[in-house]
Amino acid sequence: MSGSVHLIAWHDWRRADVLAWHDAMFAAAGPGPVTVAFFPTPFGDDANWTERFAGLLRKRYAAEVRPVRLLRDPTPAAELHEILGNAQLFYFTGGDQHLLMQPERRDLAREIRRRIKAGAVAGGFSAGAIAIGPCWPDWPDPLQSELPEEGAKLVRGLGLQQRCIFDFHAEDDGWEELKACLRLLAAQDPKQTHYGCGVPTHGAARVLAAGAVEILGDPGPWFASGPDGVREIQAPEFARS
Repeated sequence: MSGSVHLIAWHDWRRADVLAWHDAMFAAAGPGPVTVAFFPTPFGDDANWTERFAGLLRKRYAAEVRPVRLLRDPTPAAELHEILGNAQLFYFTGGDQHLLMQPERRDLAREIRRRIKAGAVAGGFSAGAIAIGPCWPDWPDPLQSELPEEGAKLVRGLGLQQRCIFDFHAEDDGWEELKACLRLLAAQDPKQTHYGCGVPTHGAARVLAAGAVEILGDPGPWFASGPDGVREIQAPEFARS
């Protein structure tokens, strides 16, 4: 039975709702101390940052947290295989989603998807929550582009949830990157309706094994691609608050 995927916009540990969403994630991963494959994605694999954040999870959940190093001194293959094989929860932090969205991560993604299908749980916040989705746009210099998708290409994510495209805490810019992603998807496959959801700073979402989406906290807008471009829509049938 496939496990659930938990997506949190931001990691403000002072907020009761953020703690409650993490509590639900760990509860879904199993009773007792949970073994966590911990993927820190700040720029440069900062060891001090990794240890501080992993320490928060250890303290609150008595979890066995196993960091996976991707850049500096990468985790050796045998150790990585053991971490992935034993993990009950795959946890991805914010930072740089493209660290997880490189072609050399394809084997990693396949193994994690296999574990999710076997019942493990995945979760993440901000950029980490984007990376575990289907795809995201990458462009050379968005600040100098008149259109958000000018020169952009879609980069494949880990694909731990394929239900829709999520973006996080981007309410101040009108969810432009999310809409650009949907336009790029529509250009590739114009016959398919592609859905996107903007999760605001104080929000979260959960994708259940059967494909239903639960919106938690502050609700955000839904978008869909169609013949007239990308438009804002009411929440689709598979979503509930």
